[in-house]
Amino acid sequence: MKFISQKTGLDVRKIEWLTKSNQLSGGDEKLSVFYYGLLSQNLPTDPAALLTRDRTSITRALQRAGGLNLIPTLNPEDLNNLLDNVLPKLRAQNLLSLLRKASRLRLETCWGPCASLWWKTVNLKWPI
Repeated sequence: MKFISQKTGLDVRKIEWLTKSNQLSGGDEKLSVFYYGLLSQNLPTDPAALLTRDRTSITRALQRAGGLNLIPTLNPEDLNNLLDNVLPKLRAQNLLSLLRKASRLRLETCWGPCASLWWKTVNLKWPI
């Protein structure tokens, strides 16, 4: 990041915000602008944490970022779509991902004892 900052003259923080917003958005330009605006205003980018904030504070933060020419102004329809449709879907995807990881972890931690018990049962002359 420092190298890119030196070559471009951009602040390292702005390059980090750009990188993170692009990663979070999955390449969606409007979502990338939204995340960049949030990062520039020190707001969370986690959908669950963001959905606990009131719409007015999010809207004001993005307007401030637009006023500082950090992001292009998001039109009201795009902002409403992001807050009403996109963020809840992202939160649901995050929750599903966590559930999948947790179930895999439970299976992996259980597999050792379960496999051991199964092996003992198979090798017994009289199955349990």
